[in-house]
Amino acid sequence: MGLGWLGSPLATQLLDCGNSVSGSTRNTEKAQLLKKEGISTFFFDLYTSSTNELNDSYFSNASLILNIPPGRKHFDPQQFVNKMKELINYAIKCGVRHIIFISTTAVFGKVLGEVNNLTELSPKTESGNAHADIERYLRSHAKSKDLRLDVLRLAGLVDNERHPVHSLAKKNDISLGKNPVNLVHKNDVIKCIKALLSRKHITGFSAMNLCSLSHPSRQEYYTWCAKELGITQPSFTLDDRQVADGKWINAKDTLASLALDLDFPSPFDMLYPKKE
Repeated sequence: MGLGWLGSPLATQLLDCGNSVSGSTRNTEKAQLLKKEGISTFFFDLYTSSTNELNDSYFSNASLILNIPPGRKHFDPQQFVNKMKELINYAIKCGVRHIIFISTTAVFGKVLGEVNNLTELSPKTESGNAHADIERYLRSHAKSKDLRLDVLRLAGLVDNERHPVHSLAKKNDISLGKNPVNLVHKNDVIKCIKALLSRKHITGFSAMNLCSLSHPSRQEYYTWCAKELGITQPSFTLDDRQVADGKWINAKDTLASLALDLDFPSPFDMLYPKKE
């Protein structure tokens, strides 16, 4: 559910691997293009559509990847949570066998220092609170027989065309320059989702974080990125803290449990297309 910036290339790769793939979009023109690629595409808007409009057969004995971002312009936290719970209930009723919920490391908003897969949720933003609520709801279904429930919490998402330096370059007096960078490349997210889909004979609930393995400071990294790209360097305020107290996401347990190596283990690898 959600054939957007992340969902569309994921669907294409799953299709190329021989899977039967269907997915939702809010763009009718995009639906037609994806159908030509062999992806069974249907219109669904989380906020305005009803699960009564969905085809039960899409969910029966299927793996469901819930990849619907809350949106920024008209985000209604309670409606987002309620509609996602409704969608989860519908999928379970239809006999889904596996749900992967794409969450965010914003569920750790108040935590300082190292964050691992066992760190307690402590959100501080509306989006963080909404995702934490949905995570807890999924966990409440953990005892359902033969149902797999995976939560994948993503750090800041980038690819070769989408990178935060472009928006930061337009800003002045950015605070907390010593805080660590937490980014993950879209290709590694897709790689991780495919690994979750391929796990066999596992039921119950799990929650994993995904992030690069190195965490340079924000000022060091984004200044370097701007120099590399030849664009205006972001301006940071003086950060005279002896010890930076930001959070850094430790994804080593996730990678070990899935036997994965990241294609982009460092944010410094993410600025340009990966060389073959």
